[in-house]
Amino acid sequence: MNRLIRKFPGGRRNLAGIAAGVVLCVLVALLLTTNYLSQVKLRKSGMEQLRYDMEKHAAAASYFFSERGNDLKNLAESRVVSAFFENRALGMSMEYGLKASLSRISRSFDSLMEKKLISGNHIYNRIVFIDKSGKLLVDTHGVECPEEYQWTDYLTPEDTDINIIVEHYTQPLNIMESIPYFFKGGYEGQIVAWISSEVIYNNFIKTAPGFSTGIVCIGYNGKCLPPVTETSAYIVNSLPDPAEILSCNAYDLEVISENGTKEKMTAIGVPIRNTPFSMILVYPSGKLPGHPVSGGAFPAIVILSLVTLIVIVLLLRINARNLILNTRLEEAAIREREIATKNLALREEIARRKETAAKLEKSKEAAEAANRAKSEFLANMTHELRTPMNAIIGFTGLVMDKKLGSLSNKQEEYLDDVLQSSNHLLSLINDILDISRVEAGKLVLEPSNINPEELLRNSLIMATEKAMKHEIQLSTDIGKLPEMIVADERKFKQILYNLLSNAVKFTPDGGKVHLKAALKSRPAGKEFIEVSITDTGIGINREDLERIFEPFEQIDSSLSRKYQGTGLGLSLTKNLVKLHGGTIVARSAGDGKGSSFTFTIPI
Repeated sequence: MNRLIRKFPGGRRNLAGIAAGVVLCVLVALLLTTNYLSQVKLRKSGMEQLRYDMEKHAAAASYFFSERGNDLKNLAESRVVSAFFENRALGMSMEYGLKASLSRISRSFDSLMEKKLISGNHIYNRIVFIDKSGKLLVDTHGVECPEEYQWTDYLTPEDTDINIIVEHYTQPLNIMESIPYFFKGGYEGQIVAWISSEVIYNNFIKTAPGFSTGIVCIGYNGKCLPPVTETSAYIVNSLPDPAEILSCNAYDLEVISENGTKEKMTAIGVPIRNTPFSMILVYPSGKLPGHPVSGGAFPAIVILSLVTLIVIVLLLRINARNLILNTRLEEAAIREREIATKNLALREEIARRKETAAKLEKSKEAAEAANRAKSEFLANMTHELRTPMNAIIGFTGLVMDKKLGSLSNKQEEYLDDVLQSSNHLLSLINDILDISRVEAGKLVLEPSNINPEELLRNSLIMATEKAMKHEIQLSTDIGKLPEMIVADERKFKQILYNLLSNAVKFTPDGGKVHLKAALKSRPAGKEFIEVSITDTGIGINREDLERIFEPFEQIDSSLSRKYQGTGLGLSLTKNLVKLHGGTIVARSAGDGKGSSFTFTIPI
């Protein structure tokens, strides 16, 4: 050892200096290496944290689009939309019913647009309803506005779920959600809603992680789309297919700026679940957390060996940053566990709702089965009751004809009451049987050639006796009708008899009943007979005009309660008219102001 020391100039002092220099260089190298590895780890942790924050942001965007889909499903399942198609199926025109139905649909669209807000801004810009032919039925901008769209392009009769449409050739982007509408299993049109690009930009782009330093764009259909015009186009145009960015943790690229300089960028992409979109963050590589130390730092070893204390201080600061970052990562892990717990609770809630929906479906099936059983029971019971009732009527008539002996005046009076009550009960049984057949779908037409004018005049004769008894004036206005039409004669007579007998029954003594018939045609060229029966009777309240056509429904007023009836006549009449393919409408100015019933029979 002493020999080795002697070989060095300056002896122990020089050797100690060299050893100190070597130790210092090794120490600095170790410190630099440790620092470099720490920066690499920090970069990796920072990238993971940035991706995790973006995934949370994308999950919020996914939930936003899912809620928009629920909004459209609620619109498609609403009663106001189905009421329009029910009215159209009943043959109503735009003047009588359809225009009002479209107005109610438009008000429901306006209400949704007004209620749906985020951060105080309206989510929807526009909602339209297109029928299956491509005709615009409802538009929150007004159907009279110029049509800048080819509406048939938005029809998706083959789909059954929500579609997201992006028109990326406009700035800002046009983003729409669309849902097909089905009525009784058949495709009838499309509901399309425009989502405010300002809402999407302010709540999901400007608030995205790294937005203040980097650029956030939308991946769609193999392209990266800038959400706003001020986005740096040269960076967006340099990006590859979003699928390539999504396939790796970080996609490094080099872009040439507008002034010709090269910039290193890193792109991170996350998918927005249940949508065709992805969110792409393009970040300057030099500004990422923990950017690795470049090779040019190693020549500074000599200098750093002279300032070891400064290096140690710097390393202490970096270690402090690492400690802070680890603390934040632990907090993020805690939040992630909390989110997992909430997701589990959400899945349990979804399962409970599905179970409730299944129970409701079973209840619906049970109710339908009970309704069918009720109809079959009523049909069987009324059929069984008709036989003894016919016997009662027959034998009562035989006794009243005095073929079995003479009768006193009191006996004739009682037997007449029995006969009238039996006939009323038989009529009730027949109405119940017909209603049961309608509900069971077993009441069918038996068409034949009939003379409509002759049938109308004969039906008027049936009501003449009762009208004369109460001094009610009957009048007619029958226009030129076809000599022959094809209809069910018995059911046509039943329609007329029910309406005429009601008009006479509810008209006070000395009143008037008027029958009017005319041949009319629709714009499409189809002809039909329109029959109106107007009286000066007790009238009907406006709120009761629709309810009176329901089975067992009667207007509830002090005048009407004294008249006999079960509320089946008008319900049966409406079904018989509908069976012929026609419509029936009741009109009245109110109590004591008479009423009018108008029905149509296509020819």
